[in-house]
Amino acid sequence: MQYDLSILFFLKKGQVDKKGLIAIYLRITVNGERAEISTNRKIELSKWDSVVQQAKGRSIPVWCDW
Repeated sequence: MQYDLSILFFLKKGQVDKKGLIAIYLRITVNGERAEISTNRKIELSKWDSVVQQAKGRSIPVWCDW
Protein backbone atom coordinates (compact mmCIF):
# COMPACT_ATOMS: atom_id res chain seq x y z
CA MET A 1 0.00 0.00 0.00
CA GLN A 2 1.38 3.42 -0.97
CA TYR A 3 0.83 6.65 0.94
CA ASP A 4 0.88 10.24 -0.28
CA LEU A 5 2.86 12.02 2.47
CA SER A 6 3.60 15.74 2.81
CA ILE A 7 5.35 17.62 5.61
CA LEU A 8 5.20 21.41 5.88
CA PHE A 9 6.51 23.85 8.48
CA PHE A 10 4.68 27.17 8.62
CA LEU A 11 4.09 30.19 10.84
CA LYS A 12 0.75 31.01 12.44
CA LYS A 13 0.96 34.74 11.74
CA GLY A 14 -2.16 35.45 13.80
CA GLN A 15 -0.35 34.31 16.94
CA VAL A 16 2.27 37.00 17.54
CA ASP A 17 3.38 37.37 21.16
CA LYS A 18 4.45 40.54 22.98
CA LYS A 19 8.08 40.05 21.88
CA GLY A 20 7.06 39.89 18.21
CA LEU A 21 7.68 36.15 17.93
CA ILE A 22 5.44 33.88 15.86
CA ALA A 23 4.61 30.22 16.57
CA ILE A 24 6.05 27.56 14.23
CA TYR A 25 3.62 24.78 13.30
CA LEU A 26 4.03 21.47 11.51
CA ARG A 27 1.42 20.19 9.07
CA ILE A 28 1.48 16.52 8.14
CA THR A 29 -0.74 15.38 5.28
CA VAL A 30 -1.28 11.68 4.56
CA ASN A 31 -3.56 10.78 1.65
CA GLY A 32 -5.29 14.17 1.88
CA GLU A 33 -5.90 13.99 5.64
CA ARG A 34 -4.25 16.91 7.48
CA ALA A 35 -2.99 17.24 11.03
CA GLU A 36 -1.43 20.42 12.45
CA ILE A 37 0.92 20.24 15.43
CA SER A 38 2.63 23.03 17.35
CA THR A 39 6.41 22.68 17.57
CA ASN A 40 6.41 24.77 20.77
CA ARG A 41 8.99 27.02 19.13
CA LYS A 42 8.72 30.68 18.10
CA ILE A 43 10.71 32.85 15.69
CA GLU A 44 10.84 36.41 14.36
CA LEU A 45 9.12 36.76 10.99
CA SER A 46 12.28 38.30 9.49
CA LYS A 47 14.25 35.14 10.35
CA TRP A 48 11.85 32.74 8.57
CA ASP A 49 12.28 31.62 4.95
CA SER A 50 8.82 30.60 3.74
CA VAL A 51 10.14 29.30 0.39
CA VAL A 52 12.19 26.51 1.98
CA GLN A 53 10.00 26.31 5.11
CA GLN A 54 12.79 26.79 7.63
CA ALA A 55 14.63 29.30 9.76
CA LYS A 56 17.28 31.40 8.02
CA GLY A 57 20.85 30.69 9.06
CA ARG A 58 21.08 29.55 12.67
CA SER A 59 18.06 31.45 13.96
CA ILE A 60 17.03 28.41 15.98
CA PRO A 61 20.02 26.90 17.83
CA VAL A 62 21.30 23.55 16.59
CA TRP A 63 21.12 22.15 20.14
CA CYS A 64 17.38 22.80 20.15
CA ASP A 65 15.38 19.79 21.41
CA TRP A 66 12.94 19.01 18.60
